Amino acid sequence: MVWGRMWRLAVVIFLLALALSACSKGKPRNPEADRAQIQQVLAAESKGVVDEDIDGLVSLWTDDAVVRDANHTPDDPSDDVVWEGKDAIRERYVKVVFPGNPPLVEHQIVAIKFEGNTAAVTTTTKIGNEVAPSGDRWKFKKVRGKWLIAGLTYNLEKGK
Repeated sequence: MVWGRMWRLAVVIFLLALALSACSKGKPRNPEADRAQIQQVLAAESKGVVDEDIDGLVSLWTDDAVVRDANHTPDDPSDDVVWEGKDAIRERYVKVVFPGNPPLVEHQIVAIKFEGNTAAVTTTTKIGNEVAPSGDRWKFKKVRGKWLIAGLTYNLEKGK
């Protein structure tokens, strides 16, 4: 008799857990809010570069993020310069980005594609008076309800 009750209770708990799981997966995402949050992260990245706020910048990235300089040969990854992880990305900002002392950085979203808790974002990036006509490619990941940068590929213009 006790085993029968325990069995029924286990089945009920399992069905409730299954129902709750289905509800959370089916939750409609708010693409406008997600887009706005990603734009805020890009704005924070821009401000952090201008202000040389290294701690603020590093906090915008996932632990396993990757930055890739396509070296103006986007079809040939063999000559790319790659920074993997937050420590390497910190070093890139300090040694590559900050010495250029950009007075202005703007990332304008051109395209965004959401897939679950990730987003692929294309931006035109303006640094000082320079504009990246081929755009930059960003990867974002939602971690604990917050969008973080998971990747960046830049210098996609050919033949420079």
